[in-house]
Amino acid sequence: MTIPPSDDLADAKRRAEKRFLGGLLMAGGGLIGGLCGLCTLGFAGAFVVAAFQSPGQAAEALGLVVIPVLVGGLPTAGGAVLFWIGRRMYHEGRKP
Repeated sequence: MTIPPSDDLADAKRRAEKRFLGGLLMAGGGLIGGLCGLCTLGFAGAFVVAAFQSPGQAAEALGLVVIPVLVGGLPTAGGAVLFWIGRRMYHEGRKP
């Protein structure tokens, strides 16, 4: 059985759309995850440095590390999930 050329073109168009959307999701997810992750790492690092500079308040300063991890961890995880979904879509769009 031969495949009509129109079906072959439609399949190629679907693959190209999946690759394009997958690339967009990877770019967006990478930016969200990377920027939020770096910001979270910066704030958590600042709290850890403050904990070592004032040993009397180390427990309190280390307790404050939880705040940036909770606030910045959710967008970081969301960006990682978007990147993972985009990567799967991108690879599904490749020619078999």
